Amino acid sequence: MARRQLATTVIGVTAVLLTVVPPRSLAQTNSRGATTRTAPNADARFEDLYRLKEGEFAKFVPAPFIPSRAENIRGIGSPTLLSKGQAVFLWTSDARIKQWSFSAGGGTVASAFFACGVHNWEVLDDGRREARSAPLSGDWVIREDASREEKLKAVLQIIRRQLPNVRIQQRQIERPVTVVRGKFDPQSHPVIYVSPGEKTSQNGGGSGTLSEFLSALGDVTNHQFVDQTGSGDEQVQWAWDVSLGTDEYRPADLLDELRTETNLTFTTERQRVSAYFVSAPPAK
Repeated sequence: MARRQLATTVIGVTAVLLTVVPPRSLAQTNSRGATTRTAPNADARFEDLYRLKEGEFAKFVPAPFIPSRAENIRGIGSPTLLSKGQAVFLWTSDARIKQWSFSAGGGTVASAFFACGVHNWEVLDDGRREARSAPLSGDWVIREDASREEKLKAVLQIIRRQLPNVRIQQRQIERPVTVVRGKFDPQSHPVIYVSPGEKTSQNGGGSGTLSEFLSALGDVTNHQFVDQTGSGDEQVQWAWDVSLGTDEYRPADLLDELRTETNLTFTTERQRVSAYFVSAPPAK
């Protein structure tokens, strides 16, 4: 397979574009939340609106956005995208705010889960309607050093306030997962390119550990990959094409491609896992 130039800053997540950018400090505050130094171009109203209070683990800033919001988002050149989309900011342990991601798609219940570290494959609909895609337009601010449980609890409380008709329930279910085994050699496979099906246009990628690649791939395909390689900390670059965010490819083709690209084994098994079911009453 011909290698294509790798774009390392863009991650395709389902039907949206997610750009992860380098951290940028917008303001430095003390532990009580009082601003002690304002970074250049930082707007006081933006700081006040996006700051987390002591003991606060997550905040939702609903659209419509204030004008200075666009000035505090990096990596996006389109004014149209900047006026919409969804940004996720992290509130650091030293009380600084930094941008983590920007999605060109409008916010949803599913993207709210993603903002606090819950993977796409962990969030399911109840089968009656696309409740996980219910609109929730706005930005998120997440406390970086909080546990996943603390972040998730805070985000769930916000979802319930914003969308009172949406119901979320955690259940144990049995479902197919793909277990990855073998020894990964990063020298032989420095770049993983996955292009199943007929489409060949790259629209996503990144760099990190093998475990992070499998996690990101699972978020794109909405399928869980379980890393049992013992090589999860090996560094790698990856890229994929637009077909992975659709249903226009055969999962068997994807696994064949992954075996070729990594020299690992990919076996689909049924396992009992935890998942969050999102439901909403039928529209009247």
